[in-house]
Amino acid sequence: MFGAAKRRAIRDGDGIGARGRVRGALMGRGVAISIGVIAVVTAGLYLIARPASEPSLRRNVVLIVLDTVRADRLGSLGSTRGLTPALDAFAKEAAVFERAYSHAPWTLPSIASLFSGRDPLSHGAGGRLGTFQRMPDGVETIAERFRAARFRTGAIVNALFVTETFGMTQGFEHVDAVVPRANESARRADATTDAALNWIDHHRDEPFFLFVHYFDAHLLYDPPPEFRTRFADPQDRRPGPILFGRLEDMLDFRGGKVRLDEPIVRRLEKLYDGEVAYLDSQVGRLFDGLAQRGLSSYTVVAVTSDHGEEFFDHGGFEHGHTLYEELLHVPLMIRAPGRTASGTSLTPRRVSAVVRLMDVAPTLCELAGVPAPKEIQGDSLLPLMTGRDDLNRPVYAFGNLWGESGEALRKEDWKVIREAKASRVRLFDLRHDPREQRDLSGTEAARRDRMVAELDLIRRASEAARQASTQPSLTREQREHLQSLGYLKSEDEDRHD
Repeated sequence: MFGAAKRRAIRDGDGIGARGRVRGALMGRGVAISIGVIAVVTAGLYLIARPASEPSLRRNVVLIVLDTVRADRLGSLGSTRGLTPALDAFAKEAAVFERAYSHAPWTLPSIASLFSGRDPLSHGAGGRLGTFQRMPDGVETIAERFRAARFRTGAIVNALFVTETFGMTQGFEHVDAVVPRANESARRADATTDAALNWIDHHRDEPFFLFVHYFDAHLLYDPPPEFRTRFADPQDRRPGPILFGRLEDMLDFRGGKVRLDEPIVRRLEKLYDGEVAYLDSQVGRLFDGLAQRGLSSYTVVAVTSDHGEEFFDHGGFEHGHTLYEELLHVPLMIRAPGRTASGTSLTPRRVSAVVRLMDVAPTLCELAGVPAPKEIQGDSLLPLMTGRDDLNRPVYAFGNLWGESGEALRKEDWKVIREAKASRVRLFDLRHDPREQRDLSGTEAARRDRMVAELDLIRRASEAARQASTQPSLTREQREHLQSLGYLKSEDEDRHD
């Protein structure tokens, strides 16, 4: 699409690309799904057209993803741990979505939904441990839309799953990707913020869309000394041997060879808190950098996460293995200065309606005066941000990385989870049981069956719209990187399976 205009700023062999328009058809929020609609979707005729926003509303956009940060760690979302003063101050100037949800419990399918405005079954990126699927070339991303609208587009990323290898950098003319060989050598938040501010300094006089991906809260949990001292368990306040989280640790844990006990998990959780607090300080520095450059008054800033992390909430640890709240409930805050096309002021507010990561793409496009992709499942959150709407969006989640595969549907305050292998269905009343401790599938059988039927219809619609996905061709270095993170089996392990 852009030919010689492409510019590369890639480390470790990752690149950028461009795609054509999405073909296919998708469903939107608030539409009752029926077999007839499914048939239309399958035929490729049910298209959601979205009008272009007013060009005069054009704003810069910074989209920040805090990899692996649970919603309940933010003070603005109820935490009393004191981890996020910068994000909490930001929340006072933003629309805070109290019930925002990811569509998957791990990075690749989740960020693909964020970029494409589609759920994992529709956009096709994901897979299982060791058999990953890249996002197909026909799935259009918001970066492509921004670049077509003559915005400068940049991405600062810190994981292989967010690179061209998996189809995630389409539309970005500049990609600064630091993909470490192991978790221990991941780029820290201070360097990530430095890279983001440096890019902004080169493009501050032009409309820009910048994606910033922070990786610090992901295993390993190894906060800098100041934050380790403040938050770690007393025995972990001095740097020493890695408590848990190396490649061999994760492989043994996932394979059932190692069991973690409660005291170890609590110590790990405190180290995780230290990482979140450190990350908050550096995101705050990015906020300050925008203000110091005089950009805050016409820059939309969105902050979210791709998924959470489990600390024995349901007897497990890490992420990618369940569809419970601790992994799917994510922070989402959007600060948008100015007014809408209708003249409505975008004032700070708290939004209690259920929303989804796939709603972020059309929202950012509308706020920046850029047409959203025409074939998209998500809906703009602007009506919620201006108080003109209070409707809950149904949330479909799919695609465990490891462990039992399954899918889930949240509708209003109810949630159903279905495990594929065992055909087991669980039902939860999240209003009265937000931690999902009481399975009501037996006592609420009629509701369970209705939600399972709706889940099936959503699955069929998304599958009908899905384009063929492919397994990426990985270099030896990329395979070694994924093996070091526990995302890919070694050749020896493959031979023994």
